[in-house]
Amino acid sequence: MTLLPIPRQDIEQLFMEAGRLGNVPLAFLSPTGEIEVQWPKIPSAAHHPQEDPTECLRSLAPMARALTPDNPTLSWVCTHNVEFATSGLFTQSVLVGSIASYGDSSGQLLPLVRLLRLHLQGLLDLQQEMENLSREIVRNYEELNLHYELSAKLGADPTPGPVYRNVAEQIRQLVSCDHIAILVKDAAGGLTAVYAARKNGEPIPSFTLPPGEGISGEVVQTGAAKIVCDVSQHPRFIAPPYHVTSLLSVPMITSGKVLGVINLSDKEGGVEFSTNELKLLETIARQAAIALENARLFAEVRELFLSTVKSLASAIDAKDPYTHGHSLRVAYYS
Repeated sequence: MTLLPIPRQDIEQLFMEAGRLGNVPLAFLSPTGEIEVQWPKIPSAAHHPQEDPTECLRSLAPMARALTPDNPTLSWVCTHNVEFATSGLFTQSVLVGSIASYGDSSGQLLPLVRLLRLHLQGLLDLQQEMENLSREIVRNYEELNLHYELSAKLGADPTPGPVYRNVAEQIRQLVSCDHIAILVKDAAGGLTAVYAARKNGEPIPSFTLPPGEGISGEVVQTGAAKIVCDVSQHPRFIAPPYHVTSLLSVPMITSGKVLGVINLSDKEGGVEFSTNELKLLETIARQAAIALENARLFAEVRELFLSTVKSLASAIDAKDPYTHGHSLRVAYYS
């Protein structure tokens, strides 16, 4: 007995009502042709006395496997003037089961089977939609939880170093890949790897890319994330100091300004990066960009504060030649 795409009691209830109405035997067949639900459970042979009713229903399985979403129902009349009909249910164009029936060739069997199929296909589509919605809710919850956890970590230390480590650690928990690299724009407009490590956290020597060069340079220029399944076929690929087959590159953008990129390479098992992972990484990249911009502003404010204190100390020292330079010397020794 296989797992049915629709609850068994729903099929049994529908068959019981429709079978009584049409006075025909009904069966729900698995994709391999096994009878999963049958009505009546011990069918009468009156419809086809020359054959066993169960075998008659099972004999429709080869026909059911020939059904397609565009042509989901088949019907024919045999030499004994008995009409056979089968109709398939599909999920994403894959046959997941079929309805089988037979009866006198009165012209009533085919409309009945079609009606049953429409009803069950509607239930199947609704069930699939509910499962998709459930997955979407779970995904949204995970993203919200990601926002919360990452925001808490990034707000704990307003300096770039911990930002890079926290971002990489969060990515490592969500996507299993061989390498993670964070590249930021330098003064010349190129990209410098401020963080690069293997999946076990082992650091990789820093490297740089000239302005606009490589796949990362293209992502910075366009501001659009990119998935490259085979970097050897990409004309702009520049090899980093580690082996790369596939690449997911996402820009870090805040206030319309691209600060750099986050690169993931070679997903575990050789599987391609998905669009869901791209969207998730875009979420992380946005938060990372905000944290890096805040770190830059914090450094500027700190430097401004220190410069102001130095200026005040110099102004005080300038009024007394005897203590001139004393404050700077004390600061130096401190």
